[in-house]
Amino acid sequence: MPTEQVAFKLKNSLKELDHLNDHLDLFRARVGLTNKCCCEINLALEELFTNYVSHGHKGRKAGHHEHQIHFKLSVAGGVLTIRIEDDGKPFDPGKAKAPDTRCPLEQRKIGGLGVHLIRKVMDDISYIRCGGKNIITLKKQIVQEKCRNGKNPDPD
Repeated sequence: MPTEQVAFKLKNSLKELDHLNDHLDLFRARVGLTNKCCCEINLALEELFTNYVSHGHKGRKAGHHEHQIHFKLSVAGGVLTIRIEDDGKPFDPGKAKAPDTRCPLEQRKIGGLGVHLIRKVMDDISYIRCGGKNIITLKKQIVQEKCRNGKNPDPD
């Protein structure tokens, strides 16, 4: 099966969430991702994106530099790979402490649940800091939907 790939960038603004979902919908249609897989990917991407926007540039002078978050999604050999790159504060989701989900809700500390959910829905998460940028790579084994003729559904 040939590699399918799409790349896009979004501004560091929560107003861009709709555009993130639009790109994911187009990719889903092109590749033929199942609804379950698409929902899990959407959860992971929205969580990371909102973390970047909410925390990545906090306390930094914005100046005239518009921060962007770069996404690259590809599928090859039944594996979806998502690469996310930004120039925000260093953040390694692999080092985020897991929340105590057995603790009563009223006693839980705020934060950490989103990264916990990402770990649950993705098969692999890796992080590097290179050239002042965070680069997070997510991987997931996928099952693609097939039409009755054995081909992936048309994107239209």
